[in-house]
Amino acid sequence: MAGKLKREDPGAFAAWCEGALALEKAAEEEETTELLLSCTQAELQSRGLAILKLRVAEQSTALYGRACLTLERSSGAGDLPSHKISHGDIVGIFDQGSRPLSKAVPLASAVATRIRSATIQLAFDGDVPVDVLDGRLLNLALVSSDVTLKRYKEALDMLKSGARSPASALVGVCFGDAKPRFYEAKSEACARADAVDCTFLSESANQLNEPQQAAVVKALRAADVAVIHGPPGTGKTTTLVSYILEAVYRKQRLLVTAPSNVAVDNLLERLADAGCRSLVRLGHPARVQENIQQFTMDNVVYASDQAELCRDIKKEIDQILGKVRGKKAQVPNKPWSNLKELRTELRQRERRAVAEVLRTTQVVFATCTGAAVLHREIRRGLGAASLEFDVVVIDEAAQALEVACWIPLLLGKKGVLAGDHQQLAACVKSAEAQKQGLDETLFGRLIESFGDDVASLLSIQYRSNEKIMGWSSSSFYGSRLEAAPSVASQTLSLQEVPSFNINAEVLDLATAPMLFVDTAGLPMYREDGEASRSDIQQSRCNPGESRFVVHYAKLLVRAGLRPEAFTVITPYNRQVEQLRADFAADADMETLGIRPRINTVDSFQGQEADAVLISLVRSNMHGVVGFLSDYRRLNVAVTRARKHVLIVGDASTICNDDVLSSLYGYACDHGRAAFVQQLLDEEGGVPADPATVAAVQEERRQALLRTTDKSKEKLRDKAQEEEKLRQQFQKRLRHVLDTGQPLQFPAKLSPYERAIAHEVAKELGLLHESRGEGSERRLVVWSKDGPSIPESHGEPGHTVAGKEGKEAVATSPPAPAPAEASETVLEAFERRARELLASLGPGKPAAEWKSPTDEEVDVLRRLAGDLQLEVVEAGSGKKRRLQVQAASLPTVANSHAPEEPPQPAVNAQLAGLHEERRQRQLAMAEQRKKDIEKSNADLKVAKQAAKKERAAKKGAATADDDDLDALLLEFTKEEGICSFANCKDTNRVSGLYLPVHCFWQSNTNRFESELLTRSQEKTNTLMDACWAQTSWPVILPRIYEVSNFGADGQGARE
Repeated sequence: MAGKLKREDPGAFAAWCEGALALEKAAEEEETTELLLSCTQAELQSRGLAILKLRVAEQSTALYGRACLTLERSSGAGDLPSHKISHGDIVGIFDQGSRPLSKAVPLASAVATRIRSATIQLAFDGDVPVDVLDGRLLNLALVSSDVTLKRYKEALDMLKSGARSPASALVGVCFGDAKPRFYEAKSEACARADAVDCTFLSESANQLNEPQQAAVVKALRAADVAVIHGPPGTGKTTTLVSYILEAVYRKQRLLVTAPSNVAVDNLLERLADAGCRSLVRLGHPARVQENIQQFTMDNVVYASDQAELCRDIKKEIDQILGKVRGKKAQVPNKPWSNLKELRTELRQRERRAVAEVLRTTQVVFATCTGAAVLHREIRRGLGAASLEFDVVVIDEAAQALEVACWIPLLLGKKGVLAGDHQQLAACVKSAEAQKQGLDETLFGRLIESFGDDVASLLSIQYRSNEKIMGWSSSSFYGSRLEAAPSVASQTLSLQEVPSFNINAEVLDLATAPMLFVDTAGLPMYREDGEASRSDIQQSRCNPGESRFVVHYAKLLVRAGLRPEAFTVITPYNRQVEQLRADFAADADMETLGIRPRINTVDSFQGQEADAVLISLVRSNMHGVVGFLSDYRRLNVAVTRARKHVLIVGDASTICNDDVLSSLYGYACDHGRAAFVQQLLDEEGGVPADPATVAAVQEERRQALLRTTDKSKEKLRDKAQEEEKLRQQFQKRLRHVLDTGQPLQFPAKLSPYERAIAHEVAKELGLLHESRGEGSERRLVVWSKDGPSIPESHGEPGHTVAGKEGKEAVATSPPAPAPAEASETVLEAFERRARELLASLGPGKPAAEWKSPTDEEVDVLRRLAGDLQLEVVEAGSGKKRRLQVQAASLPTVANSHAPEEPPQPAVNAQLAGLHEERRQRQLAMAEQRKKDIEKSNADLKVAKQAAKKERAAKKGAATADDDDLDALLLEFTKEEGICSFANCKDTNRVSGLYLPVHCFWQSNTNRFESELLTRSQEKTNTLMDACWAQTSWPVILPRIYEVSNFGADGQGARE
């Protein structure tokens, strides 16, 4: 099924979704594989994808008898390096000597279950491989996991099978077989048997505002599904908790889920604080916050009747592990056999205890994908009826893929979804899967299909000043939001500080609810790499914006804002790193007590602050805004602020996007807009007189608005022009439909006009074909039922399209041989231009290039000179045009005189001269090509040599040192006795045993080459070691010699 998904039925959805998930899986694997192949181990660690040189610190046993290992740094002290491994991630365990990681086979795979600053705990499905326990150093690296994909496929299989489930009615509503049903609310006027008593039983529900109470009542009345739509700051979680409490008081069983562990724990904590006690949290305890650990399945199971016996079995397992740890696999056969039996018994008893907990608990919590364990328990024989729920609640449903929502929904009779589809959605890495609609959520689809019939909008927000809220309300919520009186007019309370030029004018900007600081036109505020038009999933940073944000944060704190009351957010990870570095490097941070919170927009969703400083980053000459164009991310960023939001950006760049342009316009109309130089001078402080800059900024703002208006007018004109063309083509092509006669359009149609004609022909169900090349390319259209159109011959590259709009390349003559693989872009351009210009002659149309670069112009002028052609250049920038044509013939004095035919002798002479010139040109072109190829080859060789030299120098002080240290340590036992045969000498220097004498005798060449690259400090350490060795008179002179100390070494020793 191609294109956007049409959710006709569960089977069609499942079939489509499997294909889209395969695309997403391929994109994830490609990203991981590319990094593993292109990065060294050190680079992988710096990117947070690997942790190097770890050792086993502890063994233990977790729930279900899972074997666990705790790893720490090889030194035994210090925190782990910064990494991206999180709870639940699948990691590969590699031997530290395996290089590179991309080609190494992991010793084992495990799940990260507990992350601490200095340790990481891993859980294994079976026994820990002996190779992991033999004392060697280990590396960890993230690997792609199929667990989530398998759970998705299991849910899709259940949907496809159509098997009876408690969610049958819910499935019918979501796939269009029925409309959502709602019971009547019981009242004096309605006494129907199926009416629902909506009287609030919990204290929290009585404290809700009117829209929140209406949402709770609608959820109670729903028979199949209800949606709680909660824009930022409207109390969505409070409303959802109140509904869950009402359902609990009505003796209903609930499965409460969310896409993330944080959202699940938040709901669990709120319900526990409200007095609920029949609660259990599924999932690894390490993923759960410490204050609610008592509700995890591990803790609940070990508080059951089976707990004491399970603890005894675990204790016996740990004793066996302690005995066999570090020994070879063939030695402890009997203990390993006993270990397996004990683990089997422990697993069986714990599963019985888990089944009992699930049968008796009223509210079960899990992530959407974590709920798959309930389906697994059903397949293991636990009665399906005991795991059916009256209600399945999904919080943050707009952030979950639809397939993820079906995992818990298939376990319940009714679904209640809460979220906001105008904020960040689920992350989809595959552009093709996203294009097909994988990121479209069930939450958004229900609102789109049923609107207010199924959804309840929470319309009163309690977070932001009404001017901050206003842009979000008008842009995304139909102006239906209103600010509560308690927050509608709240602003920052700041005061003047004359010593830092913080005067009334500056405070007027800093206390405005919304402030846009424009950096347009200033080179120092350009994003990095801005000269490139490419925006292929690369993170960006803007050092100029980062420095300004640091300056503005200091301004707010000096004016009276508490340091912990502001946060900094940005869409790009690299800008987060840049901001953290700039804040850390500023000398005033410690004096002012500033320890800023700096996050990406995505990681800050759901949080808030009095003041939020936003760095948009994008500033370039091409108007490229990247994924800033995702309006949901922008909505999240702005609505994090309570009293003040600062937006730093380049207005000329962001106004190329409609939503970003509307934000800038709103800030100008309802907030404040300022030029960056009004708040930051060249010395890094606040300007003494910002008024003069303000006047310039106002003039620039008006000019920008005029430019924006002109751009919109041009777009309108273009749309009108396109519509006229469509009407003209429709009129002509309907004649083909009526008469059945084919129609051939003239070659003078532009590519743009031909494309529109193709679209119109497709809409009318006609066959359409483009034939020919260049200026001779023309469009032929004919009816499927009319006379057949003759096939074109000798026209390479023509295409035929049918009703489906698919193009197929027609039979054409053999294509010329492709260019050399090493050919550069400019060389390819020169080759094509040379072929085209060689065909020009008297009477032939000129060749034209639009918007050529300076390099291309140079090439064309050189070729035209060689071929004695005329060059005409006009315009500049995007309107630059360059034409090349044959030289004009001399004009005749009497243009009206009859033209005499040329003499045959003259014709022959001209033809000979022309052929001579053509041969010379071809020879010159061939020689130039050889010269270019030779220059490129020489340059390539030079670059490779330089690259190898740099790599050798860089690796000399790091990798080679480590290699030599490892090699030396291989020959030394823990007791400090040399491992070489027939040698028992010992020596201890600087904490290391160095058997240099034996090592020298076996590795003389290696020893000398390593010494040439070692640091001075380590060389001295080796020399100290040699003084204590029995063979030092032989070894030491060579150390001095290869270390450039001289053969006798006396000067260096002294």
